[in-house]
Amino acid sequence: MKKRSYKITFDLKEGYGPEGKVHTLAEATGVVEGWMSKRIKSSQPTISCFLQEGQLIFPTIGAHKAQYPVTVTPSVVLTGELATPEDAKRTDEEVTDTLHDLARTIKHRLKQQSVYIIYQDQNFCV
Repeated sequence: MKKRSYKITFDLKEGYGPEGKVHTLAEATGVVEGWMSKRIKSSQPTISCFLQEGQLIFPTIGAHKAQYPVTVTPSVVLTGELATPEDAKRTDEEVTDTLHDLARTIKHRLKQQSVYIIYQDQNFCV
């Protein structure tokens, strides 16, 4: 079976400004767990994943650039792969739809501007 990996990345801070609320990894985990439970109860497909906290570092853009030339923001990397015989039966379209549904849930619940998905060398922004 060909390995099919995926990744979803998102910030823990709401918005792009320095004043945004910062969520915790536990809150992000709760969002993913709630999403998974809801989908299981309604017999919809889910994914298994591993969440890691990290720091996203990038040059600041916009109004705060002069005051804060570099932005460091707490972020999460959600990773996983389809590896079971049952997973082999899943279509790429179904997996992509499942990943997009999770990304939309994360975006809404954690008040994100963008959530990024990588699946089979394809990039998506929700």
